[in-house]
Amino acid sequence: MKSNYEPKNVIPQKYRNNPDRRRPLRANLDSIEQQKKVEEMAKKNFEHYGNNRTVVEEGTKNRLEALPYNLPEKYVLEKDKTSFYYGYYEKGTRTINAQIKILSPERLEAIGKNDALDDNIIFEQLPEEIKNNPFYLSGYNIGYNEKKTKGKGR
Repeated sequence: MKSNYEPKNVIPQKYRNNPDRRRPLRANLDSIEQQKKVEEMAKKNFEHYGNNRTVVEEGTKNRLEALPYNLPEKYVLEKDKTSFYYGYYEKGTRTINAQIKILSPERLEAIGKNDALDDNIIFEQLPEEIKNNPFYLSGYNIGYNEKKTKGKGR
């Protein structure tokens, strides 16, 4: 027995051959991919910069005051450690570079000496303005010689 019933198409006839009928699906997939990219970038930024501005500022302040890198004990969370590290090394270098003309010669010399004693600061990677500053260079040489002297005494 043959039935006279024919199933109706879910998609109306006028939209069956229209390529635009897939647009909502593509838009949804695009937004999901975009959301994944945003989450991935946020994770990458967090790993690099941390997320605590006050800790970043404290790290930068310590570098400008020519204090050795010493993470305060109150920062036990990984995000705070990352923030302090970023503030001390990366933002600190940019701030010194931006303020090199207004920092006192004594301060630049102290920063240079401290930087020479720090193994994480590589002289060749510093900006040219810092490397060519005579006061910073003088302090860096003092710190480098002091570090070399300590190394021979071991």
